[in-house]
Amino acid sequence: MSIFEKSNSIIMFIQSSLFDASQFQKRKAPAQADFENKNLDVLIAFRDMVPRAFARLHKEIFSTIEPISQDKNLPSVVMSGFLKGELIKHFPQLCGHATKQRFQLTGAGNERIFIKKLDTQMRPSNIPTVDSVLIYNQLSNSHIDVFPNIFLGYTASEDWSDFTGVYAVCIDGEKTLWISDLMMLDDKNGSNIVTMPVQPIVPVSPKIKEGVVKIKKKAE
Repeated sequence: MSIFEKSNSIIMFIQSSLFDASQFQKRKAPAQADFENKNLDVLIAFRDMVPRAFARLHKEIFSTIEPISQDKNLPSVVMSGFLKGELIKHFPQLCGHATKQRFQLTGAGNERIFIKKLDTQMRPSNIPTVDSVLIYNQLSNSHIDVFPNIFLGYTASEDWSDFTGVYAVCIDGEKTLWISDLMMLDDKNGSNIVTMPVQPIVPVSPKIKEGVVKIKKKAE
């Protein structure tokens, strides 16, 4: 059996073992306008974070690691780390349910907000696992935790030269319920996040250990 066939078999097994509706609670998706209004500060702040993360990606990573040495997942992994770091710094009170395995924010309506790179259809992509299939299909194995799953993400050009959009997305299985284009949001009240420019990297000269004497070159 090929790797592709094995992967399809795993996906089919996961899906067939999951979708017994009697075992799970359905999460109720919020109305798009309601979600935007309640979480405006986070959405506007995230919109400002994405270009800063891209600037850091090019300044700190692409300028250091030559293309031949870069793993194909490197840009998305680095972007994820930069965005998580900023969100934790500015919204620590919303990150209480984040884990090492899966980072998430808690929205104003107790939404579970996940950070993802989005594909050309503005949908998140993952290797199917029990957890990810549950998340994508708005299913919960808890009678208490029935709050909806929302994806906060960005799209990028194929060569990673720049980001092409920033969105909040709500999906239910194969169906996209709504897409919020964060570039179009009206920041009526103003975000409580101050935009911070990317600081240039200043090379630090290595320190000379005590007792080591510099030897001046003699002029020829």
